[in-house]
Amino acid sequence: MAYDKSTISKIDLSFKNELLNMPGGEILKNCFQCGLCTGSCIVSRNTDTFRPRQILRMVQLGIKDILKADDLWRCVTCYTCVERCPQGVKLTDVFTALKNMATQEGYLPKAMKELIKAIYEFGRIYEMTDVQEFEREELELPDIPEASPLTFRKIAEKTGLTKLID
Repeated sequence: MAYDKSTISKIDLSFKNELLNMPGGEILKNCFQCGLCTGSCIVSRNTDTFRPRQILRMVQLGIKDILKADDLWRCVTCYTCVERCPQGVKLTDVFTALKNMATQEGYLPKAMKELIKAIYEFGRIYEMTDVQEFEREELELPDIPEASPLTFRKIAEKTGLTKLID
């Protein structure tokens, strides 16, 4: 996620204002880019691309293309950045709001789509195979209850989530 002329030209003040007007969003103005969020982030330590400070700066500038970034989904909501922020910016809540906005606009990483498809189809993240059931039996583990995807399917259909996984 590097800044370049094509990115900077895509500033969307309505996007910025939408985030500033969300409950607690006004605190985004308090961030002075000290970098404690990125320095404290357990994910940032293990990847070359996830930089919470940079994402927040793009939000502050109104760069809506951030919604298309897979890095947005790397936040594991550990709240370490929130605990250490000297300005009280609730960055984890900002990431949750951004993920919600991205989903509403149809931007969802492939891996997330695959998980949703599996839950839609099987009622859980993956279907239990005969081999796995046999192994469980051999280990005298209890049967795993049948999963019913019906409730999830109703929710997915009513909310439009099915459009994102097709």
